[in-house]
Amino acid sequence: MKPNNNYYCTAALTSLTYAMKAQKALFAVGLRSDIVKLSAGSSKRGCEYGVQFPCELEEQIKRALRSSGIGV
Repeated sequence: MKPNNNYYCTAALTSLTYAMKAQKALFAVGLRSDIVKLSAGSSKRGCEYGVQFPCELEEQIKRALRSSGIGV
């Protein structure tokens, strides 16, 4: 996960489907996120989609995604 200039972080995922699953898992525990399309080269693994959220929630987001079996 990396911060951007607006104090939002993005969790890079391997596909739009995983981004949608991540957003649904986060919503289920009361955490809001937005799905974003990542530009080529913005992630180490060539991922194209991610979920964006306020950086202050990063630890909560990580725990929620891990507990849902979603790797970031």
